Amino acid sequence: MEFIVNEQGCQVLSQEMYNGLDQISNLISELESMDGTLRNALGDDYESIGKNINEMKSEFENALREFRVIVEEMNEYMNKVHQIRVVMYNGD
Repeated sequence: MEFIVNEQGCQVLSQEMYNGLDQISNLISELESMDGTLRNALGDDYESIGKNINEMKSEFENALREFRVIVEEMNEYMNKVHQIRVVMYNGD
């Protein structure tokens, strides 16, 4: 199989990935916005649930920072080479 990776393809890929990360961020924000409701509904169990939400948010923020670095590096590289030819062999 052979395919070309170019600037436009990388931009589309990074935008789709950003969209996915936005969806995750929205879910985390939605959970955070229910803090009072969760606290009332869960009682004693709230602390462990709240801790998990905070951990998810922290992990997501770290992943987002790393993703931004990857996209910046990919864009810098694509600006230099403009396209990459990729050839994959299936072992034949």
